[in-house]
Amino acid sequence: MPSSPLSRLPGLLALGWLVATPVEAQAQARRMVVRLQSTSGDLDNPVKVRLVGDGGAEAEVALKDDGRSPDVTADDGMWSATVEIGGDTVQVYLLTDGEEIDGGMVTWTDTTAPRDLDLNLSGGTLTAKAASAEGGLGPPPEGAPPGEEGQPVPGVVQTGEALEGLPPVDGPPVEGPTAETPPVAGPQANGPPLGNPGPPNASGPATETGGGIGDAQLFIGLGVGILALVGVGWLWFVNRRRGEDELPPPQPEPGLLGPLTPSLSAGSSTWRADPEDFDAFAWALLARVARHRKVVLATTEGIELGPVFGGPVYRSSTLDVAEIADMADALEEKAGAPVAVVLVGDAATETLPGLRAELSASTGLILIGTTRGTVEPRALRCSRSGTGNGWRIEGPDGVTGARSGAFGLEPPPPEAP
Repeated sequence: MPSSPLSRLPGLLALGWLVATPVEAQAQARRMVVRLQSTSGDLDNPVKVRLVGDGGAEAEVALKDDGRSPDVTADDGMWSATVEIGGDTVQVYLLTDGEEIDGGMVTWTDTTAPRDLDLNLSGGTLTAKAASAEGGLGPPPEGAPPGEEGQPVPGVVQTGEALEGLPPVDGPPVEGPTAETPPVAGPQANGPPLGNPGPPNASGPATETGGGIGDAQLFIGLGVGILALVGVGWLWFVNRRRGEDELPPPQPEPGLLGPLTPSLSAGSSTWRADPEDFDAFAWALLARVARHRKVVLATTEGIELGPVFGGPVYRSSTLDVAEIADMADALEEKAGAPVAVVLVGDAATETLPGLRAELSASTGLILIGTTRGTVEPRALRCSRSGTGNGWRIEGPDGVTGARSGAFGLEPPPPEAP
C-alpha cells in the first residue's frame, strides 16, 4: 500500500542533499583511472605511477596488464590502475626499469566528471594527458584561442558601438511653425496659416495628416489578430502531443546481458554471486546498469563499490522502502536518462517485494546478493569463468557468459551466422 506524504518527508529531506552532491563529489579525494601505452618495447615489472598534487598530497600505484579491472585485455601493452588523490592539478612521474621519468603537470578543468589520466611512453619520453570519462580533454595549450582544441567559444554576445545620433534625412528640412508664424487655432489648424498661403501642391489638393488611427486601419488590425489566433489554434490541434494512453505498446527491451538474462523493464531481477566474488561482480553489474540510467544505490552493509562511468549514482544509506521510492520519484521528474534502483547485499532481500510495488513501471529494479542461504528459483547465479575477467551466468532460461572491463559487464559477442 503506498505510504502517506508525511511518512516520505525524511526521505525528501535526505534527497535534497544527495541529489545536489553525487557520491563521487562528497569525498575530498578524487578517484581516477590511469592508463599507460608504451611504444618503447616491453616494460619490466614493477611499473608504477607517482602523483604529486598541487596541495602537497602524494599517491603511488602499480600499473597492471593482467586483464583485471580496470585493465581490459591481458598482455596487450596497455597498463592500467585506479588511484585516488585530491586536487585538480598533479605532477606525474613514471617509475620503471629502475628509473623515474617526469611526465609533467596536468590539470582537470571539469570538477564533476569522472577522471582519466592517459600516459604514453615513447623513446624514453613520457607524455601525460588529463581526460574525462566522456573523452573530453583538459585545458588547451597555452595561447590557443577559444574555439580551438575542442574548447567552446565563451557565450558573450558582442555588440557594436552605441549610436550617438541618426543620420540626417536626405532633402531640405521640413519647416514647422515658428515664433514668427504661429499656428492658427480653430478649424484651419491643419491647413496653411491664414494670411500666409503656402506654395501650390503639384500633386493635388492638400489632405488631412492627423496622427490618429482611422476606422479602416482598426478593423484591418482586428481581422489580422483574429486570423492569427485561428492559425495558432489550428496548429496546436494538429500538432498536440499524444497522451500516454494513446501510444502504441513499446517494443520489448533486450536482456541486460543477452537473451538469456532479464531486461530492466521486465520487473525486478535477482543476481547472486559467490561470497569471494561478490564485490567484483556487484561493481561490474552496477557499472553496466549505470551506463544508460540514473541509479539509486541502496545498501547498509558497509559495502564500498568503486566509482563507475555514467549514471550518476546516488547512494542511499537506508533500506527503507518509502525513502528509496521518494528518491527514485524525484529523479524521474528530472529530465534525462531513465532511473534504476540497485539493492546490494543480502540484507536488502526483504526490501525487494515492497519496493517493486512503490516504483513506477519504467524504473528498473535489481538485487545483487550472495549465494548464502536459499536461492530463489528465478535468481541468476554468477561465478568466475576461468582465471581472467570472464563470468558464467546461469539462469532459469539457460547459461550465458559475460566479461568485465573498465565500463562493467559486456555480453558475449553474437554468434556468426
